Amino acid sequence: MRFNRSRGFTLIELLIVIAIIGVLATLILSGLSSAKKRTQIAVARSHITALKAALANYKSDMGRYPRLTPRPTTPGDGAHYDDDTIALYAALRNRATVETGGGQNSPYVDDWKPEYVGLINDRAQNNRNSMGSDGTQYTTPIDPADAEKATTLTFQKLHLPSNNAHEPLVFMDPWQNPYHYREWASVRSSVKDQLITSPGSRTVSKPAEVEGAVMEGAVPDQPHSPEGFDIWSNGPNTINEFGHTESDDVTSWGN
Repeated sequence: MRFNRSRGFTLIELLIVIAIIGVLATLILSGLSSAKKRTQIAVARSHITALKAALANYKSDMGRYPRLTPRPTTPGDGAHYDDDTIALYAALRNRATVETGGGQNSPYVDDWKPEYVGLINDRAQNNRNSMGSDGTQYTTPIDPADAEKATTLTFQKLHLPSNNAHEPLVFMDPWQNPYHYREWASVRSSVKDQLITSPGSRTVSKPAEVEGAVMEGAVPDQPHSPEGFDIWSNGPNTINEFGHTESDDVTSWGN
């Protein structure tokens, strides 16, 4: 008589199966992460394209691009140009009133999704020393409960750059960091020319908790589109590398 005996898996076979499942899971997760990253980059590029079009409409109405920060007056390292992201939001999305700073036909980007709106939560760090390269942006996403209020006059008045009691509003990218904005059209040509040929520099640093820094050290700080404006996102690594060509920043001049 023959007995049919079911044969179980050996330990080695089980380990091989587990290893194969692990490799497949890693590949799938890596593919999903890569797809998510590509989608986020595409969203950032779409945002920047929309902001560029809105700025063109604003300039057509107002005869200039929005700005709040002082113009650079000397070339070289002393001409660091502060971030004007607050002016960008106020001009393009606030209602068309003198009180809120919106352009003549504002809002120019009235379909901007609430998840891409944030608040500057530390006014003292807003300009040169913030939006920096240390991975700290001093911003928080807008509360979803306030999403419906964002385009109302009352809410906008509360969050104006001149109102020190509340955080000003900014456009945010898919990585929950603010879009950087600099206006160059009104800066005199001699300063821009010298900044292009002999730019100052910013120090890009990689914090321990942030992975994926493309570059570190001194980065040229100069106008990329001197006849108009620069807009850029920190990109996937969330570190501001000031739009350097070797960085992963998503920029208006590279789209």
